[in-house]
Amino acid sequence: MLVAVTRNRICAVIILVAAALACPAFAAPRRHAATPPLTSEAAARWLDAHAIPLATTEAAGGLDDLAPLAGIVGDAAVVGLGDGTHGTHEFFTTKLRILQCLVERMNFDVLAVEGSFPQFERLNAWILGGDGELASLLRPRGGEQYFYFWDVEEFAAVATWMRNYNLARGSKPPIEILGADVYDGYSAGMLVVDYLKSVDAAAADRAMGAYVCTRGAATADCRLGAAMVAQELSAKEAEYTTRSSARRFADAAHAAAVVTQSFTPYDEQRDPAMAANVSWARANRSVSKRVVYWAHAEHVTKHLSAVEHNVAAGEWLARELGSGYVAFGNATWSGRFRIPGGTAAFPDAGDDAYESFFHAAGAAAMIVPLRGAVHPYLAAPHHHRGAGAGAPAWDVVVDLRRKFDAILYVDQTTPTRPLP
Repeated sequence: MLVAVTRNRICAVIILVAAALACPAFAAPRRHAATPPLTSEAAARWLDAHAIPLATTEAAGGLDDLAPLAGIVGDAAVVGLGDGTHGTHEFFTTKLRILQCLVERMNFDVLAVEGSFPQFERLNAWILGGDGELASLLRPRGGEQYFYFWDVEEFAAVATWMRNYNLARGSKPPIEILGADVYDGYSAGMLVVDYLKSVDAAAADRAMGAYVCTRGAATADCRLGAAMVAQELSAKEAEYTTRSSARRFADAAHAAAVVTQSFTPYDEQRDPAMAANVSWARANRSVSKRVVYWAHAEHVTKHLSAVEHNVAAGEWLARELGSGYVAFGNATWSGRFRIPGGTAAFPDAGDDAYESFFHAAGAAAMIVPLRGAVHPYLAAPHHHRGAGAGAPAWDVVVDLRRKFDAILYVDQTTPTRPLP
């Protein structure tokens, strides 16, 4: 989830309590951008010539309207799909359509999401054909982080599509899902312990002793113990791989890394860790070496997060991959979105807002490319709205071209629907 961070304190600690997430730092003051607003007629003409209209926002029917995505994605190794909020129905459903296009037409085969590694390992087993009840797999187990935005009908549809694709894929490689976030250190540690039980019982006992402390606050001794488990695991890679497999060893080693990442989930280390985890997924889970990264737009962004003011995961990926990282953002003219315990609404977009430019097209949904020759209005900073893990929404001045390669715009939006 996206939270706002200052130098001296952490805002929005846990998303289980909605009131704790209503962080004042989200409500950035409205500021004046440097350029005057554009007439709606001129904006409409430019968008009619350059935007990619979407036939539907729902994941139904064909994908031919998404064919122009190939020109935006190119040969990218990682495509970031950013959510303008964590609770907008149309943002999720359009991203399922884009995911289908990336998998079926461009050979992407891993979806990395803003969720914990151990939780999504359970879901991945189901997507690969295993047993289980989907609704329970989208919820945490005792003590784990609750990601309310995945516990919805819209994301259940994503998981169901992925499973069905795998069941009918024929000779194509399976698609997998992976949690790229840094939470649930204890559960990640138990993945390490379970693996070690199969290759080295004594090492499993030592790891269990080292990881018990991860249920609480991380002390210096706890961090040291976790680091020692990871070091011992690495030192015995050849031996353990022979006793198991390269895949099982790599998964255990990554789980051990997630344990150490979980000690500082809200500081400046979270986004670089998520970027590293996406890169790990590409190296270890993807046959095609092409990964989709689905997270909040302020994690996916290629430039400094406008809210947390840190180097976002997307910027780390862009530094690593250059043009091999392509990022999509979101925008909407009007709508409500889900937050823990209810819904919230966007404030009206002002004249000096990117959303006002997009709204001029009169299109229900479209993708607006931001690379190459763009209208001068899009080449300058303007107001842009979004929302994190709670209310209220924010309205800040940003330069969209620095942040994203394209914007997925939906004119009217509605909240996601929680699973029963």
